[in-house]
Amino acid sequence: MYARAALWLYLLTGVRKSELLGARWDDIDWDRKELRLGETKAGRVHYVPLSEPALAILNDLPRHEGNPHILPGARKGQHLVNISKPWLRVRKAAGVVDVRLHELRRTVVSWLAQAGNDLHLIGKVLGHSTVTTTAVYARFGQDVVHQALEEHGKRLMEAAGKQVAE
Repeated sequence: MYARAALWLYLLTGVRKSELLGARWDDIDWDRKELRLGETKAGRVHYVPLSEPALAILNDLPRHEGNPHILPGARKGQHLVNISKPWLRVRKAAGVVDVRLHELRRTVVSWLAQAGNDLHLIGKVLGHSTVTTTAVYARFGQDVVHQALEEHGKRLMEAAGKQVAE
């Protein structure tokens, strides 16, 4: 249950594995709909907006008495440490055995970029300090790249007064 929630939350927030696994219930501001990450790779506090689907997943998670973590681990009072086995099952079922969990973060970036969000905004979502870092993550599927060049070609030919073949 907690590993499944973690996978969904990775896809819904784009946070790093360690940041999510270490998150505590008191890091959630339910009124502002955000998750406060105090220990980030950048060494500064990062506020992650929580969408309605992310909030619904969090609301459905049972709390363990004496454990402050959103994703409790096997050891009393500790957070979930490893979701390698569930991740392996998901990859196997999807037929993509050579994909690291960190690729979910890259997937979030790619989807946000493909939806038309600019790199500065995406960088804010991820807590990046520079757009250059975000650009490394923003990979596009070839069909989107092809479509962009196709549309560019049509506009260029129209501007030049050339017939565009359909």
